[in-house]
Amino acid sequence: MNDIESNFSPKEVALAIGVSESSLKRWIDRGRLRADRTVGGHRRVCLAEVVRFIRQSNLSVLRPEALGLRDLKTLQEARLGELDDLDRLVEYLTGGEMELARGVILGSYLSVKSVAEICDGPLQGALDRIGRLWLKGTEGILVEHRATDICIQALNQLRILIPSERAAPVAIGGAPSGDPYILPSLCAATILASEGFKTINLGPDVPFDSLLEGIRLYRPRLLWLSVSRVQSPGKLGREFSKFSKETNRFGLPLMVGGRERSRIEVSAGRSIHKGGSMVELASFARGVLTNRDWRRSSPQSPD
Repeated sequence: MNDIESNFSPKEVALAIGVSESSLKRWIDRGRLRADRTVGGHRRVCLAEVVRFIRQSNLSVLRPEALGLRDLKTLQEARLGELDDLDRLVEYLTGGEMELARGVILGSYLSVKSVAEICDGPLQGALDRIGRLWLKGTEGILVEHRATDICIQALNQLRILIPSERAAPVAIGGAPSGDPYILPSLCAATILASEGFKTINLGPDVPFDSLLEGIRLYRPRLLWLSVSRVQSPGKLGREFSKFSKETNRFGLPLMVGGRERSRIEVSAGRSIHKGGSMVELASFARGVLTNRDWRRSSPQSPD
């Protein structure tokens, strides 16, 4: 695992990206890179801020070990050949190579790919390929479950590396009752965090009453619902209809996604939308942040 909560000196950051320490200090003094001061007056930069700066400045990480990014260092030391991110991820996930697989995902993010692009691209593509191993019996199930767990680890690392503002608007969501899938809602939460939300991911198998309780507690600006498995379409439809009346009542924008999203009937209303990709979710989130009506309104707690 990476030392994701560490703070680094200008010398360490400079070594990692291949610039001089004086240049790094100058960027800090000019406000390009935010740093805290120790009691003794020394500059320290948290890893999330280093990652933000690297992405914003389109820099390369030449010495990832200087930042404690051991997964990326392991990837750099591997013989990559001519494989692209998708083929590498399939190879490493199939073989259970956790550090290498996490390194591919982290490397994609540091190379300025958005979280949504990673989720829609190599991550989904790799799991789709590996999912076909179900046809090969118990070994395929083992490989798929292990690969899913590695992807969950990688996304949780990314969530911690994404800077978070204390005053950021809240987004809350999960998968409905009877849906056991963890990864789709985790992807949504990570993407929304990267778009500037403070995310509360309730995960799989969440009753709609619990989502309503989340609205009461956190007064979110955005809701998401990931629908990957539907056990009882009729029951889900009735429960969602009741739930959506509450979200419409308070003007809360709701994005419904997942491979079984077509099972959800969305009535006419400006605040409920369906999305077929994580890129769509990211675009929807940006729209919520820039929409004056949604931004200005302060959601009330539903009774």
